[in-house]
Order: sequence, then C-alpha cells, then structure tokens
Amino acid sequence: MTSSMAYLLGDGRNPQTLGFTLRQLGLHEAALGAFERAAALSPRDPEVWANLGLVQSHLGRGQAAVDSFYKGIELYPRFVGAYAALGKHHQVSSHTRSAPTEEPCL
Repeated sequence: MTSSMAYLLGDGRNPQTLGFTLRQLGLHEAALGAFERAAALSPRDPEVWANLGLVQSHLGRGQAAVDSFYKGIELYPRFVGAYAALGKHHQVSSHTRSAPTEEPCL
C-alpha cells in the first residue's frame, strides 16, 4: 500500500472513517466489513447504521439495508440522513419493509 493510500484509509482505529473512505473509493465489500465492525463497537450510533445501510443497499442487500436505516431512525428519530437514505433506497430498489397494520386514527 502506498503512503497516500495509507493516509486515506487511516490507521484502522476508527472503522466508520475507514468504511466511509472505502465506500467513497467504490470498495463496497470492504466498506461493509468496516461498517459492520463500527456497528459492533458503537451500536447506539445512528450514523453508523445509516452508513451500513447505504453500503448494504449498494450491494443489493435490500432488507438488511432497510433494517439498518430503521435502526438508525429508532436510535435518533430526528436523524434526517437516515430518512433520506431510506427514501433513496426505496426509490432505486424494489425492496420494501411492510408497513405496520393497524386501524387508522379517526
């Protein structure tokens, strides 16, 4: 690995930063592993879940992506980025999470 590549990828201590960089470089399989590690280390970070969902969506893992986006939303309901990523995912794929079935409020 060249020194410039090592600089871009960081020293590996922050898997979310590594995952983001790998995703930007188009290395989605490698980014998936980094974000999975980030989710294991920081399971209450909604940004980690949104980034994991983006990579899963890109790799065609639709239901896993939806679940990750919803996890981010559950952790921080005002996290607009997770809603935007979920909407984009639904726009470009046929995967959907079924809506809860309940009686409408009148």
